Amino acid sequence: MALADHMTPLRSPLDVQAWLNDEVLRPIMVRLADEGVPVSAIARAMRVPREDVHETVGQALSAARLLESPPADWPPGQPAGQRQGRRVHCDETELTCALQHRYQLTRQQTLLLVVMLKRKLATKEALHAAAQAVHAPGHETSHKLVDVVLCKLRKRMAKHGYAIQTVWASGYFLSLDDRRAILKAVNVALPDVEPGQVKEPIKVPVRRRDPRGGL
Repeated sequence: MALADHMTPLRSPLDVQAWLNDEVLRPIMVRLADEGVPVSAIARAMRVPREDVHETVGQALSAARLLESPPADWPPGQPAGQRQGRRVHCDETELTCALQHRYQLTRQQTLLLVVMLKRKLATKEALHAAAQAVHAPGHETSHKLVDVVLCKLRKRMAKHGYAIQTVWASGYFLSLDDRRAILKAVNVALPDVEPGQVKEPIKVPVRRRDPRGGL
């Protein structure tokens, strides 16, 4: 057999650029957006079209890798020294590994759990995008995959006392108490889930009218 048969074919320049975009540039864009760096600022710093950054951010939001969209740009005239993003509460890889080990989950089950921890209500589309992440690019799966993985995840989390609840035709959710307890068990904090984020309603004292006509 010829030596050439054992050699890996060289990538074309277009293949190399596509690999570079997917494996290097896009994760950096998502990380910067997660830290609150504006879309236009990311595009300028990385020397890529603003549309590419906008598309990447949109995909990350749909897959729940981002909690909120970054601003379009820094305020006009703001000095560079005053520009601040936002604090990243945890690294997603750290959270995924901690949950997978603590609750003995598969990677797909863990990714779905992360979506429900980050959102008050997880749509089926967001869960499907997360489950799809374990497959090779271009490999499309049915939305029924969510039903299968979620069924197993629901049973697994029920053993620990956590209930994944369904909102018909809308999505799935964990109660705020369950989300806090799950994160506390792995010693990780997330925005909107930390204690103190949800405030009790303020009780306003009611002044009763005196039956004799006064207050």
